[in-house]
Amino acid sequence: MTTTAQHHGLAAPMQDGLPAGEGPEWTPAAEAERLLKPLLSEVVGVATRLYRQMHDIDDAYAFAVGARACQSEHLVGEPCAQAAGGGALDERSATLSAIGEAVERYSAVYWREQAMIQATWAELNARGERAVSPRQLTLFTEAQYADPAFPFTRFTEDTRISWVRGSDLRDGQPAWLPAVLMFLSGPHRESAERISHSTSNGLAAGCTWDEALCSGLLELIERDGFSTVWHNRLSMPLIDPDSDPDVKAFFDRHVRPAGLDVSLVDLSRFSDVPAVLTVVRNRVSDISPLAVGGAAAGTPQRAIVKSVIEAFQTRVWMRAEQREGNLLPPDTDFAAEVHRFDDHVRLYAGPGLEHETEFLDASTERVAVADMPVLPDHRPRALARAVLQRLHGLGVDVYLADATSPDVFDAGLVVARVFAPALVPLDSSFRARFIGPPRLRDRPVELGLLPRPLNDAELNPFPHPYP
Repeated sequence: MTTTAQHHGLAAPMQDGLPAGEGPEWTPAAEAERLLKPLLSEVVGVATRLYRQMHDIDDAYAFAVGARACQSEHLVGEPCAQAAGGGALDERSATLSAIGEAVERYSAVYWREQAMIQATWAELNARGERAVSPRQLTLFTEAQYADPAFPFTRFTEDTRISWVRGSDLRDGQPAWLPAVLMFLSGPHRESAERISHSTSNGLAAGCTWDEALCSGLLELIERDGFSTVWHNRLSMPLIDPDSDPDVKAFFDRHVRPAGLDVSLVDLSRFSDVPAVLTVVRNRVSDISPLAVGGAAAGTPQRAIVKSVIEAFQTRVWMRAEQREGNLLPPDTDFAAEVHRFDDHVRLYAGPGLEHETEFLDASTERVAVADMPVLPDHRPRALARAVLQRLHGLGVDVYLADATSPDVFDAGLVVARVFAPALVPLDSSFRARFIGPPRLRDRPVELGLLPRPLNDAELNPFPHPYP
């Protein structure tokens, strides 16, 4: 059986778990457009149509494009997410981003049954095969498992689950990964235990394998930072946008004319990678009172721009839900009603819970853009290698799985699932919040943000507002 790297022609020699050498350059926009546009078609497309989001006077000066995905169950037997979106300072980039998101969500519902096995970790270990262990993967707490309504089985050495082959990015060697966490649906049968639900954490499409790996890695870091902040109710330092000429120019032209309060929260300390949370507040009316977005990148400037655009793009979505009356009231039974990311958006699209988010941008500490870390990003492989070095230095194992469906691969694209079991993933189901990773409690203490780890009852009792 080939590994992910071999499947895409990226076999040995290896260096730090990645192919040696600098790798390809970032794909030019024209080439990305050539590869992605054929996947847009009303009849045979992965994305069946695009629609530009309407601009209101309080929107950022940027482009937001939505994409409607195909009915994938007719082709692969499993439904994929129907709505995707992209945002950017230019319309072409926003359009390609929207198609790319539709492609990654579609591709990840496809799975090759012949490439999977069912086994326990103990059986794989006895055969001398590398596999993610229960010691590495602790998504839930004992209190969650003790709840009779909890929907998942405890992952132990003797739990029989479906596994798919991936690569360990410490050395590039093959490793078995829990299939239910690699795909968005389907990779389990009745004879296998359900140990978790799957989300899009670390899932990324790319024109090259290096680009997809970079995108997946950076998303894991961004979401780990936000989830740690949210569950522990941490107030991290705010970034001064006027401390950098490029960021100031971006704010003056694209952000400040919207007339809303926009805060940049520095999440970089958690992984020593530039990571930003943007908090957008409307304090003058009940129209979309809150929106958040986040991003990690090689430079703080890129992370800031991307996170701001994502926050305003989310606000467009929230405003549409609010106008259509698709809101969840503040007194919603979270465990019964909040299951998908859409539910999180609908819960915060209207007024009522914004006061529970005030801690996000409440810090009085300010940092300059120049004080944030910077990573080499002249090529995607250089950036991926730098991110991996930081994560490995923190004792975080990172794995890579291939989530590319045959038709997407034939179109010249790849879809990566990057998986770091120690990082805190973003949860969609409130009943099954990912509050089990030790890093969630330990990292704030290591950084001096909390005097001791919080227990379950002390964690934030509200669903997050992340899309």
